[in-house]
Amino acid sequence: MNLSMTDHHKGVMKDALDSGEYKNAAEVMREAMRLFEQSFAERQAKKRILERMIDASIEDIASGRVYEAEDVFERLNRKLDEAHHAKHM
Repeated sequence: MNLSMTDHHKGVMKDALDSGEYKNAAEVMREAMRLFEQSFAERQAKKRILERMIDASIEDIASGRVYEAEDVFERLNRKLDEAHHAKHM
């Protein structure tokens, strides 16, 4: 497999090799792929969580489990007031 790199990435590769931490370009690429794989897996997991949350929200809406924003904020403000008073007693 052949890969093309931008001048920037060629410079990063050169810096990595010049550092002495890597013996050759293959080692740098393996490390880059390992980090990419980890990052990609994390993004996919987050995406699945968000998709489940969206599905649950759509189900809540379809089932009528929704609240007016004003009511929600009113309830939150009451809870904050109660917590504030409890803390200062």
